[in-house]
Amino acid sequence: MDDGKRPLLLAVVLISIAGLFQTASAVEHIVGGEGHGWALATENYFDNWAAGQDIRVGDTLKFTWSGTHDVVQLSTADTQACNVVGNKFNKWTSPGVSVPLQTAGTFGYVCSIGTHCNDGSMRMTVTVKATGNSPPAPFWETSPPPPGSVFTPGTSSDSSFGSPPFIVALVVAIATLIVE
Repeated sequence: MDDGKRPLLLAVVLISIAGLFQTASAVEHIVGGEGHGWALATENYFDNWAAGQDIRVGDTLKFTWSGTHDVVQLSTADTQACNVVGNKFNKWTSPGVSVPLQTAGTFGYVCSIGTHCNDGSMRMTVTVKATGNSPPAPFWETSPPPPGSVFTPGTSSDSSFGSPPFIVALVVAIATLIVE
């Protein structure tokens, strides 16, 4: 390889790697905000909080609380109806749980303790926006799975030609061909 072309190849490789890290950045969202967390609130507090967030695939929702609460993931219809009997996709009982958001779509979360959901204070619908490499929205948003089945959001093992590692490899291969 010509010594004059090495800086060009190095620049292309470094820019590609920097782009990879930029697309991989994720945000941890403290549900309800730093000062509030997952606690009793006014009606629609958490829906309003979620609507004000830019939540994307790869981000996490961190549920922090004190006292007696839990987090139950439901379909959006069951979230609005507070229908937790037999319809849980996931349930977490320890405060400080971080829920990874690996799939674009709309997800519902409630507290199933007492009337915390029914009074409207501890239920939330979250819209997770796609990124350039996001899997499609889950099929169960319009028709929930049968009772008793468990769903883990965003477990996709699909590889994609649009994924950051593939793009970096492609750019490096093209740059190598150009400078030789």
